[in-house]
Amino acid sequence: MQCIAHSRAPSARQRLQAQYAQAFAAHELAALLLPTTPVIAPRIGEDDVFSLNGHACPTFAMLIRNTDPGSSAGLPGISLPMGLADGLPVGLALDGAAGSDRTLLAVAAAIEAALPPMPPMPLAPA
Repeated sequence: MQCIAHSRAPSARQRLQAQYAQAFAAHELAALLLPTTPVIAPRIGEDDVFSLNGHACPTFAMLIRNTDPGSSAGLPGISLPMGLADGLPVGLALDGAAGSDRTLLAVAAAIEAALPPMPPMPLAPA
């Protein structure tokens, strides 16, 4: 049995890029929209690990969970502020197809224009 040379095997990044390309093409998408983070940001000092559904989760891995795949695939992405939750900002992430930077910026500008103004951030306690 002959092994496939590693250099000829598609990389995980190439497979991810192909999956994104297929999804954008098959559904004629201008952008994918998702929450920038799947949870509200933890407060400083409470940010090493936090509980999600009763499980301790590493904070960094959880906070990049939604934005990491598009970034790893090399896709254009942008995050828009959506408002505050528990006094902390929440965002809307948009990923575009490869090479669609201008289209993604236009979609983001249209969404941003439709959103209400961002409320002022509360001051941190002294």
